[in-house]
Amino acid sequence: MSIYCVGATYDLLPNWQLFVQKPRAPSNYKDQVKIAAYVDEAWIKLGNAAAHEPLTGKLDRVCIMKRAKPGDWQPVGKEGLPVLAQFEEPKVIVGVDLRAFFRLAVIDYVTRKGALDEDYAWACLGDTGQPLLEGARVVRFIDPVRALTGLKPDEVSLEGFMNRFQLSLAGPEHFPPGTAGGQCCIAIAAAKLLGI
Repeated sequence: MSIYCVGATYDLLPNWQLFVQKPRAPSNYKDQVKIAAYVDEAWIKLGNAAAHEPLTGKLDRVCIMKRAKPGDWQPVGKEGLPVLAQFEEPKVIVGVDLRAFFRLAVIDYVTRKGALDEDYAWACLGDTGQPLLEGARVVRFIDPVRALTGLKPDEVSLEGFMNRFQLSLAGPEHFPPGTAGGQCCIAIAAAKLLGI
């Protein structure tokens, strides 16, 4: 069975502000300093969310690991290939916020290749949490945050999630939680917790 764990960081596209509604302070705010602080904070929140959306964001860094055998995860990656082309016959894919990951991975592929190859049609359902029956092949997508808490990844602190389930990133390679490698390590630790 081909099991993959993924992690990613996201970035904003140029001119992303054109695609979101401009934030405004509540009408009862009168102090210009308070209004400016409110609007600045709102832009930061909008930017964080917009980096995960197809019209305003893109994949920045990606870490993909494939399980060679139980407990043995090997990095996957070929220079210059689209993210989707890194997956060979996946059966299970585990990662935090798979919805954003696969939406942006599909856009990355289409942008580079002009159209989505039918071999990667399974990725379009990566954000549904449902298995995709493709011929005789079933691909399962598991977001450990949703699986264990029922909440969306943006509704949960990853540090809090890791503490609650006693997940550690310690190992041969330590990646901070905010990096693509750290996100992948969280997926690997959660996959182990889930018996995958």
